[in-house]
Amino acid sequence: MKESSRLLTVAPIIAQIASEDDEVAGYKWRAGMTVGVNHGIIHRHKAYWKDPEAFKPERFLDECEDKVKPKTFLPFGGTLRICPGRFMADRLIKTFLIMLFRKYEVELCEPDKEIEYHYAMSNKCKGLKVYLKARNKEHTAAA
Repeated sequence: MKESSRLLTVAPIIAQIASEDDEVAGYKWRAGMTVGVNHGIIHRHKAYWKDPEAFKPERFLDECEDKVKPKTFLPFGGTLRICPGRFMADRLIKTFLIMLFRKYEVELCEPDKEIEYHYAMSNKCKGLKVYLKARNKEHTAAA
């Protein structure tokens, strides 16, 4: 789940309005200016991730030698303005996947085809076709 969120962040660009004049890394911000942070770029930056374009779920395992660097995985934003619904969203996605895979075998219709999506302030999948095959009822009843 985390690796999927890293590669295709739902809201890759987070914009905020500067509440006061400030300077960050030599850049000056005036109060009232819109400041944007592109989490999608951070999630695929070579300085933070080994082989950043590859799908490697093991990156997020505790025993993985390639530890995730702090403040480089931000699917729900960060700092004081982190998404308040992040825990609910995380549990909802896990519950959905558990229920789906408990009852069905899921297979991509075209496994070699690139996922089509619209990249903007929030990403949207244009289509991802899958085959769903009901699992054996005896098997799911015991699970």
